[in-house]
Amino acid sequence: MPTAEAHASQLKSYFNGIGFERWSAIYGSDPLPSVRRSVREGHNRMLRQASAWLGEHHAPGASLLDAGCGTGLFAVAMARQGYRVTALDIAPRMLETARAAARQAGMDEAIQFVEADTGTVAGRFDVVACFDVLVHYPRELFIDYCTQLARCTDQT
Repeated sequence: MPTAEAHASQLKSYFNGIGFERWSAIYGSDPLPSVRRSVREGHNRMLRQASAWLGEHHAPGASLLDAGCGTGLFAVAMARQGYRVTALDIAPRMLETARAAARQAGMDEAIQFVEADTGTVAGRFDVVACFDVLVHYPRELFIDYCTQLARCTDQT
């Protein structure tokens, strides 16, 4: 098993290259082949459900960490609803796309962007969201990263 640092380096390289191309297409609106289209539909359904849950359990103004924010879909949507959002991603290319989406939505001042590995996140948040991220980690790191994210909030 690679060390956490070595794995983070591999992920950063992947999500600045081919991973960016693949995932930004899924997060986008251009036509996709059927398998990727079904991934997009599932991802969008998950974000809608998370948004609804957040609205039921936390009032606007609550602090939210979007760990592995990708192109910023969830971060921008939650900032629009009045949440205090920190958008974290390991890949500068993903963060730049998220920043551009926030600027276009007029939300760039409402979101704090952080380039970091999910396993190194620090701080306290009312809510921690982490979509389509931990699947990219081996089991040993997965458990450590889940624990680290859980330490960032008192919520269950």
